[in-house]
This record gives sequence, structure tokens and C-alpha cells, in this order.
Amino acid sequence: MTNVIAGGTAYIDVYLGDAYGNLVQTGLAQQTQFTFNTLPGLSVLTAYFPAGCWESNGTNAAGCTNPANGFGTISWTVSSTVGTVQTLTVSGVLGGLPVKTSVSVTSVSPLPTISVTSPSPKTVASVSLIPSQTSAIVFQGKAAASVGYPASASSCASPYVCVASIGYKIGAGSLQSAVVTPGNSITWSLAATLPVGLITITLSATDSLNNVSPSLTYTVLVDATPPVFAFSSATSATGSTTVTVTTTEGDFNTTTFAATYNGIAIPSTSITWSGTQTLGASSTLTATINGLTTNTATLAVSGSTYTGASGSNSETLTVTIPFANSISFITGSAVWGSSGAAQGVFVPVVNSWNAAQQLTIYVTMKSGSSTYVLVGGLTLASGQTATVFCQDFLTNVPVGAYTVTFSALTTANQAVSAPTTPITLTS
Repeated sequence: MTNVIAGGTAYIDVYLGDAYGNLVQTGLAQQTQFTFNTLPGLSVLTAYFPAGCWESNGTNAAGCTNPANGFGTISWTVSSTVGTVQTLTVSGVLGGLPVKTSVSVTSVSPLPTISVTSPSPKTVASVSLIPSQTSAIVFQGKAAASVGYPASASSCASPYVCVASIGYKIGAGSLQSAVVTPGNSITWSLAATLPVGLITITLSATDSLNNVSPSLTYTVLVDATPPVFAFSSATSATGSTTVTVTTTEGDFNTTTFAATYNGIAIPSTSITWSGTQTLGASSTLTATINGLTTNTATLAVSGSTYTGASGSNSETLTVTIPFANSISFITGSAVWGSSGAAQGVFVPVVNSWNAAQQLTIYVTMKSGSSTYVLVGGLTLASGQTATVFCQDFLTNVPVGAYTVTFSALTTANQAVSAPTTPITLTS
């Protein structure tokens, strides 16, 4: 496969050889004709090897006994559409037998190419982002002149084409050039100093003919400031408390958040998040921690930004939960669904008491004058959160929208949950 700049001109020289690849001259008193297939841009369709020659052009002593006898230049202007593959076929008769050979030519872009190998972007909040704690970032990659131009490993002098420079632009700033050693195919490196916050950097390669590659744009977030954690209260009568997390660049990574109470890790299923972040702007999220049991102990939290800047904080938290309110429900996660052949409601239940509880869970569904009570049961360890399935054992709940509340009793018939705010579910 041969590459030619789209719309450019290729010069064709046909050689005559034997089955073993040896060059063979025609007779001194004869010429051998050959024909090209019909392609746009060919200067001739029929040509010949002059007498005493093994090549059609025959402009050097090695190709012809008499260089003046050469047929001359054969040119071909290839397709101007990048990516087009054209096949040039040469056919003729030698020794009374037909012979044929061909070569495929691809029309390629004249523009150089550039790639970045380091640093690699990460997907952060659905954005392809390069996070960094430092403003000085080293970018590395590769660049090459178009394969349609003549290449040399050691020379950039005409007719050879080389990558001459790597350009970069920070945000809407002016174009700057990195120092590189010119070459047809190079590995480049540049150190750029970026401002704190969210910024773009655009990179391109320019060759010795002043062709410029398609540019590459990367989004970079520079942030070395740790997140700040603030507690809402030093007491809790519900087994829940909140912690706000503020970052200067809206880049807190909630998956790094960790919390312990009395030295015991709080599971991620007991932590819910609210609020929104905007990358590049000061933002605050709120973590609601559920399932804390009656105690006075240290609540410790930690976490980091997407750039890896980490922070932590702790407080002495007193949790005093009345036994009658020791069971709570994560109603926002309640859903209607199926368990085997039965249909009913799934709801997460939290035990904030300092001992295990064996529970009966009631789900009351109301629509107009109709009321359905669904029942389920489970045993929860102290501080445990688990999902219970509740169903109506007496009838099937008709399809429709219902106002739903939740309550819990121990197997000793003790009420252990405060009234819940009604939610709406569709069966």
C-alpha cells in the first residue's frame, strides 16, 4: 500500500524483471509495451520499456543502455478525497504470455498527527478531566508528519517533511510553542503552568511545510485545597446526623468519604448525599449519616477531592434515642416490586438502638376510602440497615397511586418508630 497526499501527483516508473526478481533489459532493437487500467488523473494509459531498458522512465544509466531512449515521466494525480483507495494495474505480454501487476494507493491528509500519552484523562462527574494538585503539568505524546510525504530518519531538508513544532494554548490565551527536536516522527514533552481551577489546554503539531494538525483539547482541574468538613450538631435524638463537605473547586469525590462512630466504620448504605457540585466553583454537599446508636463517642469523617487533596475532621457526638423512636425508615428508597409471586413494598429499615431488635414492619397504603396494610418482618443488629419486603397477605393491592406511611413494632408488641412523613407510591 502506497500513500499519496490527497489531490497530489505520484510519478510512476515501471520496472521489468524475471520471476526471481532480477531486473531484465529489453532487447537492444526492441521495446516492450504495457498498459495501465483507466484511472482519473493518469497522464498516459499506454507506455513501453524502450530498447535496452528495464525501466520505463530510463533517465539513468542503470536503467537503460542509452538513457536518452527512456519513455519519459508518467504522472498520476490521485483522488482529492482523503481515505480513497485506488488500485493501479499494469498489464502486458512477455514471451507470448500475459502478465499483470498492481499497486494500491491511498489518498491521505497532508496534515501531521499528534497524540497525548500522558497524563491520561479520567471520567469525573461525566466529564473527561485531567485532575491535578499542582499547576505545573508535564504533557507527553507523539507526533508525525503525514505519511504521504517523503520521510527520513536523519534529515529534515527538502524533499523530506518533519514535525517542526508543538503548539499549545491555555484557555483563551495566545499560542505558545514547546521546544522539540524536529523529526518525521517524534516523541514530545512540554511543561505547562496552569491556573488553579477548571481550564482547557489545546495542543497541535506543525510540520516543516506549515501544515497544522487537528488540535486536541483537554480539560484540566487544578486544585490542591483539601475539602472542609463541618458537623451540624453535637447531639442526635434520631440516630442521624449531617456533615457538610465544602470544596473550593466543586470536586469532592463522594466515593472516598469515610465515617466512623466509636471507632466502628459506618457502612456506605447508611450514608446518603444531597446537594450539587459545579466543577471549578465553590460547592457544598451534605452527607446524612443514619443508623447511629445510643452512645457518646467520636464521629470521625474523611475524604478527598478528585485531584487527591484529602481532609478530615472529628467531633464528640452524643446520640440519645428514645426506644420508641429507635427504628427509622429510608422512605426515599421505598419502591413497589415483586418478591417471587408476591407483590408489595421494599423499604430500607435502620436500627438505631444499642441492641438487636426483632421487628414486624407495617406499610399502610391509602387511596381515597381504600386502605391496605402490608406486613413484613426482619431482625436487625444494633446500627444495622436492611431492606424488608412487605405484602398484603389478605388481598392483592389494586393498581394505582397511594399515600404510604411506615411503622414498626417489636415482637413484644412495643412501638419503636416515630410517625413517618407520607410518600406516594404506585402499585
